[in-house]
Parts: sequence; C-alpha cells; structure tokens
Amino acid sequence: MTTTDKQPLATRLAAAEKEKQAVLEQVKALSADKQSLTIRLAAAEKAQQAALDRG
Repeated sequence: MTTTDKQPLATRLAAAEKEKQAVLEQVKALSADKQSLTIRLAAAEKAQQAALDRG
C-alpha cells in the first residue's frame, strides 16, 4: 500500500481541488497574455496600414 492510499479521501480531494485551482489560474493568465498580444498585434497592423495609406 502506498502513502497516498493511506491518505483520507477528503485530503486527496482537497489537494486535487487546490491543483485544479492552480491550473485554472495559469489558464487565466495565459488567456490574458494572449488577449494582450492580440490587441498589440491589431494595433501594429493598424499602424502599418496607416503608414501604407500615407505612403
């Protein structure tokens, strides 16, 4: 029998919930980064288009 088998189910469940929460936080952070990069890319494309229109 391993150590984890001896842990109460409630303890293991709580640990799994904590891990799940940490993963969700990472996903949120990555999503925010992606959103930020998308906004910056759109702004750069607009600036490039404006420069081409002026040229």
